[in-house]
Amino acid sequence: MSFSHSNGSNKDSWLKSRKRKLSHNSSAKLFPTKSSPDTWIEKYAPQHLEQLAVHKKKIQEVENWLIMNRHRGKKGGAPILFLSGPAGCGKTTTLVMVARKNGIEIAEWNNPLSVPYSVTKQSDVQYKSEVVLFEEFLFRSGKYPSLFSNPENNNDKIEGKLVLLEEFPNFMLKDLDYCKELVRRYRLTQQMPLVIIISDGSTFDSFKRFLSSKESSVTNIRFNPVSTTLLIKALSRVSTSERCSTNKDDLSLIASASAGDVRSAINNLQFSCKTVGKSTRKTSGTKSKAINGKDTSLIMFRALGKVFYCKREKRKKAESVESSKYRDDLIVQPEDILEQCCLSGSA
Repeated sequence: MSFSHSNGSNKDSWLKSRKRKLSHNSSAKLFPTKSSPDTWIEKYAPQHLEQLAVHKKKIQEVENWLIMNRHRGKKGGAPILFLSGPAGCGKTTTLVMVARKNGIEIAEWNNPLSVPYSVTKQSDVQYKSEVVLFEEFLFRSGKYPSLFSNPENNNDKIEGKLVLLEEFPNFMLKDLDYCKELVRRYRLTQQMPLVIIISDGSTFDSFKRFLSSKESSVTNIRFNPVSTTLLIKALSRVSTSERCSTNKDDLSLIASASAGDVRSAINNLQFSCKTVGKSTRKTSGTKSKAINGKDTSLIMFRALGKVFYCKREKRKKAESVESSKYRDDLIVQPEDILEQCCLSGSA
């Protein structure tokens, strides 16, 4: 079919933007290399399980589930795993590294670019809604192996496949019934394991509560924030490789201010090392922590717990103060908790 000059240009521009989207959301996102060394997150991405800043028991738990459910045709329906936890605690990286170790291929859904109707009408490109694209990917990837996988070019043999959902279409935000039906249909009709990853504080709270309930019959593995010890170990590896002039106290301050987020900690380390020597002013520990701190929002119940069960800093009691009226100073003030909470002051 022939196209006019204007129609062809519209089609070409759409195809170019489509290619950019696909190249940006390709499997390179899951297997980062040193081709883009601008950020230390990509430059020093873990290449082995020993480099993960995740507890060994949690890694073993994920690996045991993948080994048990990687083969197709398992009786009882397709297995589904739900990984939850705060952002930056290593959920996706752990899954990718364990899958790579055991030769399991990952098919990940990425939200596509929306194609304007005018472009599809002029260039005769078949228009498909986001619902159709999402269901086609899910119910085809969960049934058939990938045609593009070539085990002969790889040292590791492909011994299985799983489907990963970490991004979700916008129409799933408020349609919980559709999410429930989706999980039920996948279990009954598909063969490949399905892994769903949702971080804390996301907009899919209702879907997350359903996956965590017994009604869903989904295996749940929850990741905790990365401990300060593991964060310091990861920061030390990066700092040594970059030859940064940071001491142990600096690394401890960055790790404690990152709230268990590995990405935030490494980004703060890179920012600190890049700005060393540009300013001769010495910043106090409080100011340095505010610069390197992670912008977190507390949910209501956690914020109430910090107020009701607040920790106090032990210090010597003044002799002029009666023992019955004496209270140690609060480590965190209620006003600071209110600023980090996602609720307004009038709520």
